[in-house]
Amino acid sequence: MQKWLYRLWLVSLIIVIGQTAFYYNDLPDKMATHFDVNGNPDGWSDKGDFVLLMLVIIIMLNVWPIVTRTLFNKLPKALFNIPNRDYWFATEERNKYMHTILCAMMDGIFAGTNLLFIVLMKYTYDINVYGSSSMNMWLGVTIMLPIVLMSAFWGIIKLSKTDN
Repeated sequence: MQKWLYRLWLVSLIIVIGQTAFYYNDLPDKMATHFDVNGNPDGWSDKGDFVLLMLVIIIMLNVWPIVTRTLFNKLPKALFNIPNRDYWFATEERNKYMHTILCAMMDGIFAGTNLLFIVLMKYTYDINVYGSSSMNMWLGVTIMLPIVLMSAFWGIIKLSKTDN
């Protein structure tokens, strides 16, 4: 599970950055960037501002899995709000296992978030280039939620057990 989530996170990060760069030249200078609950445009922005904001958000969000891998080993035990915290910090082996589970949870959560951005970027592109999209804008949430929830619940279940 850990490797699968890590790979999904990396692949989704590469795709969302590549997709944003690939779409840039086709986007109009003034574009719809915000949509109401029915998918109708209700906010506009300059293309450069939109793409810059998207890339900044994507990069800022995706720095966390990298940063947390380093921080998990350096943070004091009191900052970890996990089931059976004392058990997981009792030995170096358990501590490493806990860090592996927490990193996998982060990978899954951010992979799901990247997949949401991929769908929303495609939807925004279609609306601005073709005037409509065959894709439902809520598809991103439908894809993201199971991955995020699966990652979170899997990690919580793993860390709730003390007989690994």
